Amino acid sequence: MVARLQNALIWLDAQLIMIAGYLGMTQVSTRDQLKRFLSIYAGLYLLGMVPLALIALPALMVAYIGVIAVGRAWVANEKERLDIARFWVKGDPDQLPDLRVLSLVSALQLIIIFPLFFAAANRAFNLYTVEGDVGFLSWLWFTVDNTYMKALPDWTELYSIHITSISADSDWGRHLIMFSRLTFNFILFQGVIRLWTIFSLVRQTMRALEREPAEIDPSDIAALLGMRATGPLVRTLKSPVAIVRTHAAQALGKLRDDHAVPSLIQLLKDPEPVVRCAAVISLGQINDRSCVEMLMVSLRDPEPEVRRRVAQVLGEMGDPRASELLLGRLRDESLLVRAAAARSLGTLKEHKALEPLIEFVRDEDTLWPGTPEDGPNLRVEATLALGKLGDPAAFPVLHEVLAREDDVSMAAYAAWGLGQLGDLRAVVPLLRATHSVHEWVRRNAVHSLGVLGDPSAIAPMAALLHDPEDTVRSEAELTFRRLGADPENPPSLLPLLQSEDAGLRIMAINGLAKFVDAEAVQPLLQIAQTDKVEAVCVAAITTLGIYQSTEAVPYLLKLLKTPDRSAEVDAAVMALASIGDVSAVKPILTAWKNRHLHTDINAIVALGELGDPVAVEPIIEFLTTLLARKGRTYS
Repeated sequence: MVARLQNALIWLDAQLIMIAGYLGMTQVSTRDQLKRFLSIYAGLYLLGMVPLALIALPALMVAYIGVIAVGRAWVANEKERLDIARFWVKGDPDQLPDLRVLSLVSALQLIIIFPLFFAAANRAFNLYTVEGDVGFLSWLWFTVDNTYMKALPDWTELYSIHITSISADSDWGRHLIMFSRLTFNFILFQGVIRLWTIFSLVRQTMRALEREPAEIDPSDIAALLGMRATGPLVRTLKSPVAIVRTHAAQALGKLRDDHAVPSLIQLLKDPEPVVRCAAVISLGQINDRSCVEMLMVSLRDPEPEVRRRVAQVLGEMGDPRASELLLGRLRDESLLVRAAAARSLGTLKEHKALEPLIEFVRDEDTLWPGTPEDGPNLRVEATLALGKLGDPAAFPVLHEVLAREDDVSMAAYAAWGLGQLGDLRAVVPLLRATHSVHEWVRRNAVHSLGVLGDPSAIAPMAALLHDPEDTVRSEAELTFRRLGADPENPPSLLPLLQSEDAGLRIMAINGLAKFVDAEAVQPLLQIAQTDKVEAVCVAAITTLGIYQSTEAVPYLLKLLKTPDRSAEVDAAVMALASIGDVSAVKPILTAWKNRHLHTDINAIVALGELGDPVAVEPIIEFLTTLLARKGRTYS
């Protein structure tokens, strides 16, 4: 019995949540939620004020059910958020609608619903004693006096103050008042519990963040609380502990809430470099251009790591106002700052950076001041930045770096940079680089050929589809598609049948063999008849057999009479068997007898598949002869 009741309540709750969806619950924006909800309720109130009870009472009942439904939807929404916070389920709380405002507005509708309901019920059933002519305000005071005021100390009774001239005149009138009180207490209790749960979760999360060491990863706060954490995190930025301020700043960056920008800007003046770095990174994640000028000031920060982060973020924001200051940072005392400035200038396509970047790429000796890992980093960033600039003047130096065999890392980045450069002069050196013995040089060269989009790269891609390295094969397949040749798309393969590269023609034919494309029959038949490469002809004939093309039968039968093309005759025999043309039995027997086939087994298999009794005796005769040669008898 208890289980049935529980299941019934679960079902009822689900129906209420579904109703709430029609009232705006599914809208992520609070404004959109309220727009739908209030427009629906405006219509219900108009119906509720109609003098005819048959119309008014059902409309007000629907409005009442809607309020309960929104309340239950809010509870379910908060439970889901709590499950996410506890890592019981996966999800992003900011992808869920925030129903707090909608739930509050919905609950306030009871102030309108019950007065209208009491008035309509009284008109229909005379449930109350009414002195004189009363309107909506009188019924409102009656509702307040008998419902909402009961949750507070009853001072009106103490001082003998009566604020309404309406009184209950029947048991059903009193029942209705009790119903309104229970509803009010239910909504109030439900709201208090939910709000306390939200408050407790936020408080516990903030306390976990403030402990040393932190008991929660700052990046998890966005997943746990969503935008609700912004206010508490902003207050946490004022903590006297540097690491706590750092964690709060990091969490705000993950939230990407632009309301936190002013507080993070203030943090750029924090006395601790680690806090300033966190503020810079978070401002970059929020990507609000209003902070660009303050970040430009921080580009002069005394701490190199802060300057590096600022240079990096300014490039990611893409604001050209930062270009001049970034150009100055190319001469920064820190190589890491120079590297970040180089990358950002490339992103901003600042052509004034061309000469300094070329100098960085070529002048190796000055880039090893003490920490060997820093030197290549600057050269790599400069190489990539040259590509992003898109300036043709960068081609010679990138070509030069790509051609060097003694620095594989730089050659790989140069291959990538040439693709970003967009200069078709890079096609030839990149094609040459696809033969490099180094995996990442080949991989980046293939990628750049795809970016450049030159059709002459299609043929080399066919060979690289069989590269020993997975990364190269995967990139070759992607590039193949970028160049308009998709192994999974027959129409894109048809033009490749005219390629001068035999390997590419075979690749296209094998790709077409995966599909039965009527448009491919004639081009394949033409290839089978005219191509000068035997392997290409065999592939075309085999594919025509897979297509079971009757159009190919006359040519295939003619091919059986050709004595000097045994590989193609073998393929023709198997193709005719696949097509299932019984008229091919005698020509196959003749070709077999005249030794036009490369292997006897193909003739036997084909004749067996065609199933003509005429072939039985020749097959038995062949097997008898074969066994006799091996010293056996056949019976």
